[in-house]
Amino acid sequence: MRVFHVPNPLVCSAAPNDSGVHVLLHPSAIRTAPHLDEQSGLAAYTQDILTVPASLASLPALSVPIAVGAEGDGWPLGVSIVGQWGCEVTTLVVGAGIEDPEREARARPCAKIACEWG
Repeated sequence: MRVFHVPNPLVCSAAPNDSGVHVLLHPSAIRTAPHLDEQSGLAAYTQDILTVPASLASLPALSVPIAVGAEGDGWPLGVSIVGQWGCEVTTLVVGAGIEDPEREARARPCAKIACEWG
């Protein structure tokens, strides 16, 4: 099953997936950032568990802060944006729009988000 709209350029026979997406969005971590004294053993690594799949797949990804956590600790929550292989610009444009929608709307009022390959 293919998820992305843009075909993977490493697969020559692939055609665009009309029901696919341009980017994936998901939480960057399982909770807000822990305090340094809370980081020990396995707990220090579980925070990164949501970023590992994109890294292992060599997909462009970035994490953008979106809000202050509801846990009351004042730390921001983040969202990860993951793009298709070779679509770094698309991933960065979406990240900029999420980080500051007003700035992105002023900078690119009619921007067409497209992958470098598609």
